[in-house]
Amino acid sequence: MTILTIPAVLLSAIAIVYLLHIFATLSRKLGAVTKMKPLYRWLYVAMALIAVSFISRWLVLTPYILPQAVPALVSSEWFEVLSSTLPLMIAAVLALVIVLRYWGWLFREHDR
Repeated sequence: MTILTIPAVLLSAIAIVYLLHIFATLSRKLGAVTKMKPLYRWLYVAMALIAVSFISRWLVLTPYILPQAVPALVSSEWFEVLSSTLPLMIAAVLALVIVLRYWGWLFREHDR
């Protein structure tokens, strides 16, 4: 991975968090109208997990800029898997389930 991809990774994190914020806002309003449980709050948990994931991804990408200032723990593969990939995967699955819970009726209406 080159240094040029680091800004793209950080911009993608901002884009994903903003998208989930839009889904949370729309789901809150839809849930208020349809009297659903406030499951949209889990989207904020997904946003926090994505923020944690991309902060740790930033730490993982730091050795490409300053290789001498990075501890051995950060440069290990397990650190990237446990602190970056796993929270991102959990957040994606959580957001998918919640968004389908609120907006799944759009797919069911199309089938009729």
